Amino acid sequence: MKQVDGWQDMPLTEAAQTVQVSAYPDAYAQWEQQAADIVGQYWNS
Repeated sequence: MKQVDGWQDMPLTEAAQTVQVSAYPDAYAQWEQQAADIVGQYWNS
């Protein structure tokens, strides 16, 4: 992802799609909040 210019300012789903090039680019969005909650729970512990 570090090779994608401007990834820090992209929505998470757009950055993921840029790297993964999924056939279903909107599929990431459904998991974004759940992933953020899990990371926040363990990252801040």
